[in-house]
Amino acid sequence: MDHIDVNQRRLTPRPELGQRYSRAFTEIVGSVDPAHLRACDAPLVEQLAVATIVCQDLASRIETEGTTLPDGSLNPVIRVLRQQQGIIATLTSRLRLNPSSRADRKNAGTSTRTPAYGLDSAYHIATRNQS
Repeated sequence: MDHIDVNQRRLTPRPELGQRYSRAFTEIVGSVDPAHLRACDAPLVEQLAVATIVCQDLASRIETEGTTLPDGSLNPVIRVLRQQQGIIATLTSRLRLNPSSRADRKNAGTSTRTPAYGLDSAYHIATRNQS
């Protein structure tokens, strides 16, 4: 049975953080085990929440304006959206929220790669000519 620490508190957003950002902050924190994030992670979680809301707003703007401007050029909002997406990718990695950063580094790749021969087969191949 798992031990549950009833005194474990989740991070909470700063009171002065806007409502939409606070909601995103709370959703991010609520998406992981309470022990996953520490108090020192709060600034990064806040930055992630802000970047997430900014991306949503930019995506809505692109949806309204389109990907190209009337003169045929690329909507500059797309460049800003890509920058924000890069920020999100960096922050999720630092906070270990994306799948690759949560992988156990000791066992990374061992379950997906299978040798051409099993260990027993490799042993028999290596030792069969020694008699």
